[in-house]
Amino acid sequence: MYKYFKELDNPNTYKIYLSKHSWDIKKECRFFCVPLTNEFFFKHKDLLERFKVIDKLVEGYNETLAYKETNLSYEEWLYRNDYFSWRNNSDYEGLEIEEKKDFDTYYYVSSIKSLLDYYSICCNFFYVLFPNYKEFIASTQKLLEDAINELNSKIYPNLPKNENRMVELIWPNGWFITPNGYLYNPGFENGHKEGSLLYSFHNIRELLENNKQIPNINYRNKVAEILKRGYVTEMQFQNYANLIYSLPPFLLTGEQLYTIECYKNIMENKKETEDFKTIILPKGKKIVEIKSSKEEPMIKINYDFKRSYQPNIVNLVVGYLNAKTCFYDSFRRLNNSNKKSELLKKIYSLSWKDYNDILIKFGGFHKIETGEKKITTSSLYGIDLFKNYLEKGWYLYIVPPIVYDAYLDDIAELDFHSYYVSNHFDKVLRENSEFRRILIKNVNC
Repeated sequence: MYKYFKELDNPNTYKIYLSKHSWDIKKECRFFCVPLTNEFFFKHKDLLERFKVIDKLVEGYNETLAYKETNLSYEEWLYRNDYFSWRNNSDYEGLEIEEKKDFDTYYYVSSIKSLLDYYSICCNFFYVLFPNYKEFIASTQKLLEDAINELNSKIYPNLPKNENRMVELIWPNGWFITPNGYLYNPGFENGHKEGSLLYSFHNIRELLENNKQIPNINYRNKVAEILKRGYVTEMQFQNYANLIYSLPPFLLTGEQLYTIECYKNIMENKKETEDFKTIILPKGKKIVEIKSSKEEPMIKINYDFKRSYQPNIVNLVVGYLNAKTCFYDSFRRLNNSNKKSELLKKIYSLSWKDYNDILIKFGGFHKIETGEKKITTSSLYGIDLFKNYLEKGWYLYIVPPIVYDAYLDDIAELDFHSYYVSNHFDKVLRENSEFRRILIKNVNC
């Protein structure tokens, strides 16, 4: 039986609190979307060429984690979202310096600054991870710092200030309950496709169309970790929501202050630490432990120290992570099939090519419609699962699920008039005769 989520009693008042940047968001674009001149790209030609070397380090780092630590295939590791993004060469392939090339209509301050910030993060991490490249990375960091400062000098002095930085957002009323009982919200209409699982669905569809295996995407441990510690990080929230606002600057905890101290200590001591042995912090605490100068360093530090303890934000992120896990699990049932592409077409057909129907009928999600106080589910045990809701006057609408028969290697819609299913519904309707709000498609409606 699922718990009763009180949030669904007043879904139009589900609020979260975020922070604007230090400038006026509505006026931001016209300051960032300023064309750069050819002079900037000629000046930083050496830096742009170095990006290809950094990409090779990123690739090597990802492959090391994929094969040596997790025993996953590289493709499976990419789905984890716990790696440095492997930027496609198209991000900067147009920046090759040509004497007569006109950049004015192609590259803007915002896109170039995002690229430079990304490589700056890579360099800060790889300086310790790849000691053989420390001189190259250190000189690249200096070039990056100069280029970023030059871009900042074009932006920030002209940005209008806005002291009222706090933003109250009412999250959209569009809820699901996941197959194992978490509250999930896809986010704003036409919003982030990661949070709505559309990116996940596109990945799954592409794999099935090419007759490939669906990877085991499992965030259960991460969900348990978040619930235990009581907060989510900026990176976790933005991966779900991708908003122009950020988490508000609440008071820092002792743990956060310690993390910041760790980071500063690394940055201050990295150039003096020739053998890359353990760095000792005040009070005798160590943060970087290297087995040997010839071995791969083991670094344990979390740079993403900005976080939120707001219960509503924690619930949104936890619900999304659990929903993504369940969504991939539902399609992993097809991994042993010999006709994955054909089965995908059948799922499309039986769900009327409707994404919500796929979530409900094949994915096992339960859609919440608070206006009508109605829950749509494909679970044969929906009456037992949602008894708490029936007792509070909700309607329950049960539709036929789309099921996979591994023996026949086929997809079909479950027949509610079959002998065993029909007897099951007769029994549960008799046992729950006090509830007049149970509707079963093709049975009593």
